[in-house]
Amino acid sequence: MNDDGPYRFKVGMCLQAGMPFERAVALAREMGVKYGWFDIDFAVDGVGGGGVDAVGELLARNGIEPFLVGNNVFSRITLSDVDADRPLDHPELRRDVDRLVEAMEAAVRLGVGAVICHAFLWPGGWSLWPMRWLTGGGVIAEADMTRLTTAYEIALAHAERYDVDVVVGNLPWGYTASTTNFRLLAERIGSPRLKFMWHPSDNLTCGEWDAATAGFRNIRPYLHSLHVKDLHVRPTDGIHRQDKDTDYRPLGEGDVDYPTILRSMRDTRSDAVLAVYGHFIPEGGTHEDAMRINIENMQRMVAEIESE
Repeated sequence: MNDDGPYRFKVGMCLQAGMPFERAVALAREMGVKYGWFDIDFAVDGVGGGGVDAVGELLARNGIEPFLVGNNVFSRITLSDVDADRPLDHPELRRDVDRLVEAMEAAVRLGVGAVICHAFLWPGGWSLWPMRWLTGGGVIAEADMTRLTTAYEIALAHAERYDVDVVVGNLPWGYTASTTNFRLLAERIGSPRLKFMWHPSDNLTCGEWDAATAGFRNIRPYLHSLHVKDLHVRPTDGIHRQDKDTDYRPLGEGDVDYPTILRSMRDTRSDAVLAVYGHFIPEGGTHEDAMRINIENMQRMVAEIESE
């Protein structure tokens, strides 16, 4: 915890951002990054199928602390297809719950206190993106809030058994793309185990322009980590269409107000990890080059804020 002494940020990275797992771990060590997260199947495959213990041994040898594991669940299921009364009748949801439990088992073995899942898909895909853009993330109907609550309560019941937290990712095409919608869901459920991996960049892609200020206040009680990337949003005729109007850029060169976010984290002594991603590709470069640039930019930003 950041309770005593000068405040220090926790800079981490995604260990599956366009490069093999072992290479990502080596890059984290080289760049002085101490924290990492990953989908467990990706990591196990990356150590030659040696299992969860081999993943833990690789991380320990390189001085990397895993702070979150997942299995990419709930991100491809259209919420309106789920029966609120019989959610596990949905075969993909039942499969994803099983995969989430596998991630919980891996988390316990690795000594990690949290697993990540995602929000469900809105109906209509990109065709309804203008509605979500114009409403700052979409308006969740009561029937859909009931479906969301039921699904996450299933996940949280398993989390109680394994003594881990459930972290909801902030993907731009899901129901929790805005901090407002996540807070509505979290307040409805009322579980201290429900946390948030915040994507302030993806808040912008759904029209939540006050993410750095009001957004931080919305999710501060639930904040586990940040998905750190930067972008520029180019609305066309006043309506954003995320699939073609988003321009990913190096950290500090896009629209995300990271200085304000970092100062708020410092002032509240947040324990959240800054999980750096690449997303953009520099001209003539690679995903690894992008990650190097973003890690260096984040390290510079946090050093400036820590020294104020």
